[in-house]
Amino acid sequence: KNGLKQARSKGLKEKEAFVEDASKEEAEIIDRINKKAQANLAEIKKQVAEETEQARESLESEVEAYAKAIGEKILGRAC
Repeated sequence: KNGLKQARSKGLKEKEAFVEDASKEEAEIIDRINKKAQANLAEIKKQVAEETEQARESLESEVEAYAKAIGEKILGRAC
């Protein structure tokens, strides 16, 4: 009986150690995933900001051209 108790106790300790190791590994994996997701999000934000700036610049140049064309039509002459 005593040997069975010791075996159970040893098995329980090994199980607890395994669960603890698995929990640590899970936490590390989740941390790596979170860091990668944050890096991806930062890259996406940077890309969106660049594209937004390009679109703004493009629209500004188009607005100037349209304003000039409208002014010419209204005034009936080149501005």
